[in-house]
Amino acid sequence: MLTLTDILRGSGGQLAGGHSGEVAFERAVIDSREVHDGDLFIALKGERVDGNDFVPHAIANHAAGIISHRAPGAIPNRLAYVQVPDTLKALQDVGAYKLRQVDPLVIGITGSVGKTSTKEAIAGALAQRHQVLKTERNLNTEIGVPLSLLRLEPRHDVAVLEMGMYVPGDIRFLAELTRPRIGVVTSVSHVHAERVGSIERIAEAKAELVDHLPKDGIAVLNGDDPFCAAMAQRGKRSLLFGLGESCQVRTMAVRSRGLEGISLRIGYGGSEEDVDLKLLGRHSAYHALAAVAVMLSMDYSLAEAVASLAASPMESLRLRIIEGRGGVTVIDDSYNSSPVAAKAALALLAEAGAGVQRAAVLGDMRELGTYSAELHREVGAEAASRASLVITVGDEARLIAEGALAAGLPDDSVMATTDPQEAIDFLKPRLNAGDYLLIKGSRALGLETIVREFQS
Repeated sequence: MLTLTDILRGSGGQLAGGHSGEVAFERAVIDSREVHDGDLFIALKGERVDGNDFVPHAIANHAAGIISHRAPGAIPNRLAYVQVPDTLKALQDVGAYKLRQVDPLVIGITGSVGKTSTKEAIAGALAQRHQVLKTERNLNTEIGVPLSLLRLEPRHDVAVLEMGMYVPGDIRFLAELTRPRIGVVTSVSHVHAERVGSIERIAEAKAELVDHLPKDGIAVLNGDDPFCAAMAQRGKRSLLFGLGESCQVRTMAVRSRGLEGISLRIGYGGSEEDVDLKLLGRHSAYHALAAVAVMLSMDYSLAEAVASLAASPMESLRLRIIEGRGGVTVIDDSYNSSPVAAKAALALLAEAGAGVQRAAVLGDMRELGTYSAELHREVGAEAASRASLVITVGDEARLIAEGALAAGLPDDSVMATTDPQEAIDFLKPRLNAGDYLLIKGSRALGLETIVREFQS
């Protein structure tokens, strides 16, 4: 549990008022609206909002502690008020302090797509033997990662941390902060190309994790992704996972069981093991293979690694299967979208069942830069081969519709709009019992309204 002593020693801040004895905090929170009894409120200053303005609100919500760069006003004696020059740096410094205290094995995970699902697969499998701290949700930034570290307890012997990137240098900072001994890179694709530029620059930014592994560290890399596989040449020990023959940890057979999961035969060092998993879609094999590769790098045998994977209560984190209204099955993957993820979701839709109608609602794929038009049309062509109805929502998603039409889908089977309600109106008379509806895109487009409409 996080204590006042941890905060003072880790941050070098000053106890500027309030309670002067030892205090243990239930949680660390950066949104004053989420503060409950016993929480620590960290007042971060953003570009548009200064958390220090909300200290009174956090106090009113019964925070037990405050970290702020401002001098305290009138505060209750029950509360410990710590003043620091920079609250973000204080958060990061306290996170690093907790990490040094507990000293778990740190596994860092990055990649253009698949980070969160891979994190869940690794953490779930390792939890069969270890006490695991994992990144909650996708708190994978310079704020989210240290918040995760504040939850470290002496019992934790492994920390599985997701590391995101907004610009080059972000992963380097997170790797320096967390000191991973195992670094996993899931993929390199055009996500963030708008900010970063070329896919080569994206690959170089992801490789910062590999470059900052210690001498005895190991890089666990997607061997089927040429940009990831090339990171094995950066002077660190590596273990490649994938389907290709060049991968040390590979699956020789992937069988999709539709919406029931996948079955794999995994091979390593001349041994093979079979496993059935609840993960959805053939692409999910990569999450499982990454988890096995991590365990092998921790001296598990292949049989032990696969058994741990099978024992994990692993399910797809963001994708939901919903028995919808009128007998329609909804595949809700409306959290976000990218070209790779959209194609994987369409492949799952195609595997859903025989003799039924499949509809795909596809939204804008953001931050693709100069690659955007080409990649949206590519997804449209893929959709034409996987779905009988294609509905796009968003300005850029119109190019998906163009791609589907160019690939031969009839005009009356394709609709482009910017309004989710228009998509609903198009779908309602066309969907029948037994049909499948995929919804893939960002919630920023309001696609959750389509999910709600077809939910029972």
